[in-house]
Amino acid sequence: MNIINTKNSLETFILSSIVVMTISFLFLSAKIAVAEEEFEYAPLVGEVKSLSLTDHTMVIKTDQSKRQLVVLTDQTTLKGVMLAEEIKAKQKVKVWYVIEDNLFKALKIEVMPELGC
Repeated sequence: MNIINTKNSLETFILSSIVVMTISFLFLSAKIAVAEEEFEYAPLVGEVKSLSLTDHTMVIKTDQSKRQLVVLTDQTTLKGVMLAEEIKAKQKVKVWYVIEDNLFKALKIEVMPELGC
């Protein structure tokens, strides 16, 4: 009787472990899919030409010499600075965005470190 209970307990443990691993895998897969969907476009890379905190906009001159207006939102995250006010003209940035209502809305702005002596 004891061997049967041990076998049933082991089977139950293995099945519940498989269920937990499957759910974890599905959750991770969904999370990755959402992350990839958020960054649907390649990031803009370029130099800050202007930043308007009142309009919540930034103009970036891309590496291809194109100027692009980007809208900062409450959901925009920053890397390399703590506040948008710290972003200065001529700084190199990388901006991940989505296009909504024909506007480039920044999801993430990374201020690249300045290189030099």
